[in-house]
Amino acid sequence: MNQPAASPHDVPIRSVPGAARRSAWRRGPGPWARGLVAAACLAAVGCGGDPSGRHRVMGKVTFDGQPVPAGIIYFNPDTAAGNDGPPGFAAIVDGAFDTRAPRGRGAIAGPHTIVVDGHVPPPKDAGGEAGGTVLFKRHELKKDLPKTDSTLDIEVPAQAGKARVVN
Repeated sequence: MNQPAASPHDVPIRSVPGAARRSAWRRGPGPWARGLVAAACLAAVGCGGDPSGRHRVMGKVTFDGQPVPAGIIYFNPDTAAGNDGPPGFAAIVDGAFDTRAPRGRGAIAGPHTIVVDGHVPPPKDAGGEAGGTVLFKRHELKKDLPKTDSTLDIEVPAQAGKARVVN
């Protein structure tokens, strides 16, 4: 026959309200909860790469065999070749550029028209005046950029032209 429990510790867990919840809490989260946490972490971090589809492009730019001291490089998707998306760009500093630098933005993959502008900056003692000497006319080339980060070195030919003052 049923005898009353001698102490509260002898009471079966099922008869104590909330005991199942407390017992499950002590065991830790179940497999579904661990899976949910893992999925949330992956969503927050992502699966790698830039969600906008942009990739890092870095390299060197020379003109007539010498590093371009200053300028900018643009990566314009070639819409005539079926590539559509935002342009990428980077500042050229001492002959090098990197779209991940503070004044840059990565490029999407596919056919591009790459535009290079290069100049010699004014002397530092010019009192902050704008201007400088243009090294060459705007130089353009076509290039198919990969779906990964890449390195691209560009040689602007000497016949691209020299010198005019930038205002």
